[in-house]
Amino acid sequence: MDKPEQPLYDLADKLRARMQEQRPEKVPEQFNQIMLADFFVYNLHQGGFAQLLYNSGGQYLSEIEDLLLESEAQQTHTFYLRAIERCTGDIPRFHAFLQSDFVSENELKNELQAISIEYFQKGVTFMQEASHHVGKLMHDVSCFLDRP
Repeated sequence: MDKPEQPLYDLADKLRARMQEQRPEKVPEQFNQIMLADFFVYNLHQGGFAQLLYNSGGQYLSEIEDLLLESEAQQTHTFYLRAIERCTGDIPRFHAFLQSDFVSENELKNELQAISIEYFQKGVTFMQEASHHVGKLMHDVSCFLDRP
């Protein structure tokens, strides 16, 4: 059985392929939102907030927050803010985490993993909370990609 996020992953792959083929100068905002949602969901599910923040390299933090707010993903947003606050509360420690090899022992990574465990134990995921918003984005992007 497919995971609930699989259609998002598939659409993002299709979108990436199209963008590599056509290399447009400007893309619709829905494209960016789908790619950001894909990045967020994939990294969160693969390694929690630690992997998400590590793989973002500290970039896109406000864009991710905007996505969570626009999606009305309140619970996910609350946990995301906890993770961000843990990182921004000690910037040198956050930078050291970002410069690490990720697999080695790291106190901040462990703290982010604890936040992730608590998030997943709540049983409500971003895809559940954001189903309406992400569903609309996926529909709009699919219609564009399916055009001849």
